[in-house]
Amino acid sequence: MTFFDDVARDGGVQKGISYRTVSNFLRSSDDSDGKGGGQLKRDAFVINEDSEGSWGRGLHDNSGELWKDSSSSLADLDSRHRNRRQRHPEHHQSGSQTSDVEMNSAVMNPQLQSPLLRFFNRAAVFTVWRPCSPDAIRAMMTGVATGKGLDVKGKSAKRGELSGYVPFVQIHDEDDKRSVGYVPDGVRMRCFYGREVDRDRAVEHLMKFAADCVRRDEEHEREVDDDDKESRKDWLSDGSVVKIDKYAPSTPALGARLLVGSLSSDDADISDGEAKVEYGDNNNVAVRISKIAKHSSKKGSSKDMPSTKEPCWGLECLQSLFWEGIVRSRPVGRPAGSDLDTGRPSEPAFQDMNLRTVRIAPASSSAPASASASSSSRGEPAVTHTTVVWQPEEAGNRDPLDPRTLLVAYEERGRVLPVVSDFDCFIVGTRGVPYDRPLPMEQVGLLNWSVDRVGGILDAQAERRREREERKQRRQQEGQNSAKRHSEQLPVTTEETEPNPKPEPEPEPEPEEPEPSWTSLWLDVLKRASSEPKSSPSHVPIPRFGYGDGTSYSMMGRAVERLECGAVRHGAECFNYKFPQEIDHQFLVVSDTLPGPVPWKYVSEPELRELLAKKANEGFSFPLNPKWVLCDPGWKDVYDKLINSEDLNVKRSMATWFPPVSGVRRRIEEVCERHPRGFLRDETAGAGRAGGGRNTLDVDDSGTEAMDLAELQLGRYLALQRAKRKLRTVLLLRRIGMEASVHRSDQNEGGGIDDRDGDKDGDRHRATEEENETAEADEVVTEIRSGSASFASVNARVCT
Repeated sequence: MTFFDDVARDGGVQKGISYRTVSNFLRSSDDSDGKGGGQLKRDAFVINEDSEGSWGRGLHDNSGELWKDSSSSLADLDSRHRNRRQRHPEHHQSGSQTSDVEMNSAVMNPQLQSPLLRFFNRAAVFTVWRPCSPDAIRAMMTGVATGKGLDVKGKSAKRGELSGYVPFVQIHDEDDKRSVGYVPDGVRMRCFYGREVDRDRAVEHLMKFAADCVRRDEEHEREVDDDDKESRKDWLSDGSVVKIDKYAPSTPALGARLLVGSLSSDDADISDGEAKVEYGDNNNVAVRISKIAKHSSKKGSSKDMPSTKEPCWGLECLQSLFWEGIVRSRPVGRPAGSDLDTGRPSEPAFQDMNLRTVRIAPASSSAPASASASSSSRGEPAVTHTTVVWQPEEAGNRDPLDPRTLLVAYEERGRVLPVVSDFDCFIVGTRGVPYDRPLPMEQVGLLNWSVDRVGGILDAQAERRREREERKQRRQQEGQNSAKRHSEQLPVTTEETEPNPKPEPEPEPEPEEPEPSWTSLWLDVLKRASSEPKSSPSHVPIPRFGYGDGTSYSMMGRAVERLECGAVRHGAECFNYKFPQEIDHQFLVVSDTLPGPVPWKYVSEPELRELLAKKANEGFSFPLNPKWVLCDPGWKDVYDKLINSEDLNVKRSMATWFPPVSGVRRRIEEVCERHPRGFLRDETAGAGRAGGGRNTLDVDDSGTEAMDLAELQLGRYLALQRAKRKLRTVLLLRRIGMEASVHRSDQNEGGGIDDRDGDKDGDRHRATEEENETAEADEVVTEIRSGSASFASVNARVCT
């Protein structure tokens, strides 16, 4: 069953492909410009799929052997070879493969591709992607890493030993440790190590660090906040740290072992791979550690051991303990030019995102809480993962407790692999593929909502620019009038008189505020949308593989399901109606019709528009995000080519993506008529990128950086609004209670007698209470904004 069998029955899909061969995506580091000419590396990665669909991997030690295996399988894809085999079957008996290699060597080079290419090149298909770094591609192809999903917001390293990977610690300035947000009490996380000795050392360090912190709190009781003191006592509570040995070579059936608490041979009833543990109340750390060692020596059955390529050993603990004991208490600096230099700035915001991403629920040992979204009503398979932290075995050459070598990883499919930048799909174009499964009605409403909000942004920008131009003209007119009045008031000079004094210089006008970025303006749209009714299109939930028609959704779902290396994790950007992003400056185009020896090419944004216009003329159809059409120069021309195409298949595809009866086409035309130049950027912002905006010079996932930061701000804004609503409700209830209490007191004391002095006292009392309540609300909001208070603590204060 080929990749497009279910969606491209009439698209010329080749059947019966049972062997796939793949070299490095770029074939060599010298071929990264997409111009070809690179030589195949000595250690090339090969993926084979036999006729039953099972996968195997291996490394060829010499390129000649790889050429043999590659050509013998790729020759089957050549129609000339199939015709020749039918006419001369005697040439294809056992032992005649060498001649096939020699005869078909001329067609080998363009066919050596990665699974990403092979999936999307079996029909008349071309795809456009945000470029991925060569280091990330190499890690995915060799199976030492997996592509990251949208849940991982941290940025990958651009250089150094960690190039391509996502470091867990996103800060390298010691002062930024204080800028990282509050870590809530009770949340947990997992960390895995490539060596058991490193894991055990981390366990011992965490337990000793927790005991030292609690002892210091007791010695300085008056100087420590009560909340902090109680939080640190939880570090020594039962079950605060758990060993995970289910990926070890001789895995006990227990899975996760308790590290804290009293445990004896009678306490653990091991049955069918499950453990029932009785917790004691012994608070002596030394005794606990000795019991940990005793319990860890017990071995169980390994028949249920999950399949994993490389063994690893993990721990699960409170995140506050891990953050304080492993990260905050140790140096995080990355000297420029060193092996640990990532080429990224120190970003506390992305550190907050990483901390949120790796949090798991207390019951995660049975069902990962940070797993990807469950299967939706579309019926796609539920592939879950837990986002964890990984300390590679190579880090053992340094200090295994060094936080700078920690990486973000996925625990999925019975293994733990660090994550790298995945391929962000931009557009999928096809020819001859029927898109007969329309957009769901709620997504059509969201499409219209998106067009209306983009039009509102353009209207507001035009108004701001008109007001700015009026102020500029007014200042110029005032300057001219002032100069004219000054010249009229001066006396006429003669030879005996002194020359006219020079006019005093005009004060420089205040600089104009820079034009807001697209991301900040759309963030304001989402903030306003948060107060809209739940029935609003802005609240349409995002499916697992993003929005899109049924056929496009099926394509991406199958790609995510079958690309086990994680190269593709989510849907295409062209269907991102809820948070459309800025256009990048560089793209990767994958197509078997590109000129040159390789079927991929890196193009700029103008080159991409030129290529898309050419593909539209050739009968290809592809969806476009309405934001590109309305805001970015040149994209309206591509849209018009598709809408006005005479090709019947293109017409049907555009009717699926832009339904005529929905009115979306009319809305697009109206907005374009009002704003033919689209979204205008400041000249100083994004110079050097077509269309202006964010100047992205990276070749990895930095295209989503602005969106990630905006999503973090939106989450904080929504949390703050919820806290404000709770505070207002509580203050209102308190005020009503106080008024009722004063009213009852007046009735009991006055007995119905008119007591104006008592009323005045009550009014003064209520006024004082209102001032105190307002001050308290302002104080809480200030704490939330500064990050010094958690929302859990605020909720506790509100409930009290």
